[in-house]
Amino acid sequence: MTGIELTSIAPFLIGLIALYLIALIDIFRTEQTRGPKWMWMLLIVLIPAFGAIVYFVAGKVVPRRP
Repeated sequence: MTGIELTSIAPFLIGLIALYLIALIDIFRTEQTRGPKWMWMLLIVLIPAFGAIVYFVAGKVVPRRP
């Protein structure tokens, strides 16, 4: 392979796949999100890295402690 070696980008790819899977699992396990769940799933599937980050920043509802 010319240019970038696979061993140099493997940690990045593993992290990206982990973020993608964690975001999808979290959507299925979360009862409430900001916006419809299908929209977040579609965003994550179409634009994995950006979609997952946006979901965790803007879409996930964090319950408040009493």
